[in-house]
Amino acid sequence: LGTFFLGIAASAVEPTPPLVLGALAASGKSLALPWLKAAFVLAIVGYGTKMGLAPLHTWLPDAHS
Repeated sequence: LGTFFLGIAASAVEPTPPLVLGALAASGKSLALPWLKAAFVLAIVGYGTKMGLAPLHTWLPDAHS
């Protein structure tokens, strides 16, 4: 969902934005701040849950037992 919001923010800058992280980083200063903040928070929560980062790691011991 965070990656989706990042794409939405980039579509305000370019009509057909590439979803290449280098291209998104290059146009980062012109992205809409609310979309960028939402994308950052959702990406951290999503990838943090997948990687088992604290405090999102509660599922990890059950998965490995």
